[in-house]
Amino acid sequence: MKQPLLEVKNLRTHFLTDAGVAKAVDGVDLTIAPGEVMGLVGESGCGKSVTALSIMGLIQPPGQIVDGQILFQGEDLLGLAEREMQKLRGGQIAMIFQDPLTTLNPVIRVGEQITEAIAIHQGKENMWEKAVQMLELVGIPSPKQRMMEYPHQLSGGMRQRVMIAIALSCHPSLLIADEPTTALDVTIQAQILDLIAGLQQELDMGILFITHDLGVVAEFCDRIAVMYAGKVVEVGDVKQVLTHPLHPYTRGLLRSIPRLQEPRHRIEPIEGLVPELHMLPPGCSFQDRCPLADKRCTRWEPSLREAAPDRLVSCLMIP
Repeated sequence: MKQPLLEVKNLRTHFLTDAGVAKAVDGVDLTIAPGEVMGLVGESGCGKSVTALSIMGLIQPPGQIVDGQILFQGEDLLGLAEREMQKLRGGQIAMIFQDPLTTLNPVIRVGEQITEAIAIHQGKENMWEKAVQMLELVGIPSPKQRMMEYPHQLSGGMRQRVMIAIALSCHPSLLIADEPTTALDVTIQAQILDLIAGLQQELDMGILFITHDLGVVAEFCDRIAVMYAGKVVEVGDVKQVLTHPLHPYTRGLLRSIPRLQEPRHRIEPIEGLVPELHMLPPGCSFQDRCPLADKRCTRWEPSLREAAPDRLVSCLMIP
């Protein structure tokens, strides 16, 4: 078997707040193979973005990684010094952030921001030409002109393409895309996803794709991991999970999606609210909202286990 590109083992990232310790990521396990696209889904606040920032080594106080391993090509990133991590970050591991307008520096021209990444990881030779090529690659017209412009002079779709160009400028092995199409209209979303998919095949990247949109996951991803309250509760092949979900939370997410082909379909929301991360209940975190829960769910915390071939689930009620 090929060595996994990325292995996250029992990752725990906590935040010390005035209200207590918020367990934003609480024992997450993930595996991504070379060239594989893994979708990471779940409600807002479930820990998806914190997981991504932990992998990138970008957690800042009051946040802290308190346990676990993050193995990239077999090497534990948590054991690296910051200088060593900087060599990987933006080079072999890159990230597309949610909002390019706040991520891009507003007072630095687009070209300088792309060439900075190239200069750090590949040297300054021909860096301007390489940056122009990247803008052409991501479909930005008149790339030489755009190199001289500031982020506010570009449309939302073009700014997102610039972010993709920066992330891919050094041909990373692993790309983390944190809701890269959230602020874009549907047409631009489709263009951006087609662009990432084409580049993924061309560069044979592994991708961790974070999103709320299960429709996008169905079209774009090979496997899916579902998160709830800082934990991964189900993992499997994307088609199997979306057509035959095992965990009650995954079932609830799918029932809450509108179905255009059924005009009289009634959306069934998941009752209740996500628990506060600094006040997680004993046992299963989903117990108060779960239609299957019984007394066992209030006493024992379920672990992620194999419930079927290539299917992992964290639920005491699933045989």
